[in-house]
Amino acid sequence: MADLKLKDLRYLVAVAEQRHFGRAAASCYVSQPTLSAQLKKLEQSLGVQLIERAPNNVSLTPAGEQIVSRARRIIEASEEVVELARAQRDPLAGRLRAAFLPTIGPYLLPHVTAAIRRSLPRLELRLYEYQTAPMLAKLREGELDLGILALPVELAGLEARELYREAFTVASPLAIRSPRARACA
Repeated sequence: MADLKLKDLRYLVAVAEQRHFGRAAASCYVSQPTLSAQLKKLEQSLGVQLIERAPNNVSLTPAGEQIVSRARRIIEASEEVVELARAQRDPLAGRLRAAFLPTIGPYLLPHVTAAIRRSLPRLELRLYEYQTAPMLAKLREGELDLGILALPVELAGLEARELYREAFTVASPLAIRSPRARACA
């Protein structure tokens, strides 16, 4: 049975993302020969070629594509284990992945980030900006912990809390007012 190591799976995923051994090695903070040797050992241990190596072209074999897909999930699960342990040691520490609509984030964040930093100094706050549909998809897939967006939207599988209501005002020059608008005024 193959002895899989998270480090080797991270190297494989880095090569899949970078499509270049040198850049993959740099992203993993190791030398290119170290990364290459570890991936060769992984291939030998699994008994299958994962990477097609050609001059100026690095690609994954079909087996490599399937294994990278699962490796990503394994790496993500291992990070969740570490986060769970950290939360047990210090429930006010850890990572919070929060997304905001582009129309909300720039106005809300300046008012809340300083307070969050003061009251939760060990919290790693990761901020993202997404439109509604991608944000909802990432929330449902577990890639985000929370999203700040405008209602109403389809929230199947998600829980929502109203943060605030905002009044909208229409402004127009007086000269443009139509007779109909004057009758309604």
